[in-house]
Amino acid sequence: FVWGPSQDLAFRTLKAMMAEQTQLQIFDPDSEIFVTTDASDVGNGALLSQRRSPQDPERPIAFFNKTLDGPERNYGAGEREALACVKAIEHWENLLLGLPFKLRTDHKSLTAILGGIGKNRRQTSKYVRWKERLEAFDFSVEYIPGPHNQVADYLSRLHAWAAQLGVKTLSETPQVAATLQDLQAATQADPDLQRVVDAVKSGTWTKLELSSQQEMAAFKSVRAQLSVDNGI
Repeated sequence: FVWGPSQDLAFRTLKAMMAEQTQLQIFDPDSEIFVTTDASDVGNGALLSQRRSPQDPERPIAFFNKTLDGPERNYGAGEREALACVKAIEHWENLLLGLPFKLRTDHKSLTAILGGIGKNRRQTSKYVRWKERLEAFDFSVEYIPGPHNQVADYLSRLHAWAAQLGVKTLSETPQVAATLQDLQAATQADPDLQRVVDAVKSGTWTKLELSSQQEMAAFKSVRAQLSVDNGI
């Protein structure tokens, strides 16, 4: 292990980044909430942010992006922008439901369409369905100029840029759940876990020796909560 000028610089840079307002913060239900969305021809993007008071800067809470499927790519610009709003709000439903928040979009007509101001000829069946899906939420719609909506705009194009670079995003990576057989095989192949299994079965922990003293202490601290079933 080497600690030189480059490592020290990286460490100090990381400390500075963690202290900046651009880093993710913990959601606070008592702070003002903003959902800022955007759509491109390939995807949707959104930013969930908060500020404690009008004098404080907004701080990011979470990011969201989703690739448009085949039919969605045929939507008009307004429909894609509205879909981005719906997807973002439903994605953060567990945080937003029951709390007032501001929905921001750079598609100006949506302030009337989703905000329910007057009647609009463009309220097609899609808009009507989407508005019904959002009726449970307490929000107002605000227009944000495109140049001020860079984060959501970037997120809406993230998948396309990742594809150009040959990088797979997490949502595009196949997620395969481990089977019972996989867990049994992994447990049997791990000498430390086999010793823990033996200790659980016999009830004898005084002779337990693991390769890591820290792991051994962790297992012993919760030994009363451990059990063995199907070899796991």
